[in-house]
Amino acid sequence: MEDPQSKEPAGEAVAPALLESPRPEGGEEPPRPSPECPSLPCVL
Repeated sequence: MEDPQSKEPAGEAVAPALLESPRPEGGEEPPRPSPECPSLPCVL
């Protein structure tokens, strides 16, 4: 029961972190997955 509870909050914290990182830092990454997934990076 501790595994699912610990993974839930961890997954949410990692999701926003990855989206914010490639945005300002990786300017070449957003354009790549843009045509595939404009919402989020499907490549990662």
